[in-house]
Amino acid sequence: MAKESKATKKHADLPAWYHRIKKKCAEHDPEWDSGDGFELCDFDEDISELEEEEDEEPFQCHCEAAEDPKVECECYLEYDPDDDNVSEISYVGPDANEYYRLKDLREERKEELREQREAEDGRKQTTLELHKRHVEVVKATYKALKKDSKQQNADSPPIDLFENSSWDTICETSKGGKSVPIDRYRATTFNLYSVDYVEHCYQYDVDLYWKYIEFMEYNEGYYEGHNRKRKLESSTSFSTGKKEKTVESRIYVNPDYDMQFKKIRAPEWASLKRYRLKAEDRNEAIKIQFVGQDYLRMFVSRDIVKAHAYDPDYPVPDSAPEVFEFVGIVPELHKKTAKRLAEMEEANEAHKNKKVRR
Repeated sequence: MAKESKATKKHADLPAWYHRIKKKCAEHDPEWDSGDGFELCDFDEDISELEEEEDEEPFQCHCEAAEDPKVECECYLEYDPDDDNVSEISYVGPDANEYYRLKDLREERKEELREQREAEDGRKQTTLELHKRHVEVVKATYKALKKDSKQQNADSPPIDLFENSSWDTICETSKGGKSVPIDRYRATTFNLYSVDYVEHCYQYDVDLYWKYIEFMEYNEGYYEGHNRKRKLESSTSFSTGKKEKTVESRIYVNPDYDMQFKKIRAPEWASLKRYRLKAEDRNEAIKIQFVGQDYLRMFVSRDIVKAHAYDPDYPVPDSAPEVFEFVGIVPELHKKTAKRLAEMEEANEAHKNKKVRR
């Protein structure tokens, strides 16, 4: 549709955002608020340019130059494809000054949102790369274990969930472990990383959600009071004849909720087995694979992730995978993991250079 000339532009033709903001201004009570009655964020409701650029209206000359090629066209002075079809010259109504004042504020808000979006996209990409690197480390361990399993290798790596726990040191200063402080127990934490979660549920503070899973040695007398005898629940393994430890676990899901799980038998060996962890207070369950002494894989349904979404402004999209995959790494291994990542990158670079030489 051809751009209307300034002579035909009426007040009713002004964009919807202007009428909406003016209504807020009219409802404003200056006795309670000295401002205009609106905030810059009130423009966000119909700023669609950030999500999808609309097709720009083609430039059309409508001055004397359209009929006389000897006349220099000056339409470019008033042409503005982002001006909601109302140019500087095309509207000269009684509230023109107010319209252009609000328009300038709206443009200011647009630019502010663009800068925020660019910064957020940069942070998301950095976070995504971090999670990808950690996932690759655990994936390499999983692939090696899977290969050994196919070859029926009986020498699976042993697992001691509490190898890195400080409880043994505590025992030395608490009567040989017969009595320990009520807030002390053997536990191991795995920090969680997930490409699925970052890609579909990214928030600027993403490290506050689904942050870690902790395994705690089950202590029957833990809640009975200070300095009670420690009673560790165990049973005899049918296959090895050794005592099996029982562990409890919990996931830090968000700042307001830890998902507690019913106790399970602690694994003795790395394996492809998926342990089912049942929630204590809900009809929910996740699955865990212990693929190494310090590595695990965790599988959480999309419904569970949705149910525990912390911020309603960041809902889990239906396009997200039905099952989110996380990996867990013991924090003490971060330095070793960084070294291993560097070695992997160096090996990949060497492989690329070798291909180039060929």
